[in-house]
Amino acid sequence: MKKIYTFLGSENAKGKTTEMLSKFKTIAKKEGFGFTDDLKKADALFIVTPVHWFGAPLKLKKFIDTTLHKMEENNFQAEGKFFAALVYSPEGGASLLLSQLALTANLMGFIIAPYSLIYYRDNKKDNEWAFNFYFLDYWKSNKQTKQ
Repeated sequence: MKKIYTFLGSENAKGKTTEMLSKFKTIAKKEGFGFTDDLKKADALFIVTPVHWFGAPLKLKKFIDTTLHKMEENNFQAEGKFFAALVYSPEGGASLLLSQLALTANLMGFIIAPYSLIYYRDNKKDNEWAFNFYFLDYWKSNKQTKQ
């Protein structure tokens, strides 16, 4: 069973971001995934975060600067793990934050599957698309490059 480490990107995340994370966990469990609190033992990292002033919230920035940076410095421990992010931004800035997350994940060796960078604005069209989590099929059918 593949294990997923989830990260909620803001201390103040309430409402939509916590709702999105809950929906993801429910769907991932139905698809046969498990969850872990240890990123080093995880097969995948899923970040759910709001946009804060067109960028990363402080909690997410600290996570990247400390946890992920240490994994990179210690023999690229993130290499070969799957990566996905769902960014909530009803007022804009999501594409900028998603591009920053994609560049960071790529630099650290994460595998970024198709449809794994999701911009969510909370409208009916987004609801139908965003919550399908198409990348879970890719995660199930593909092996990581490094264990």
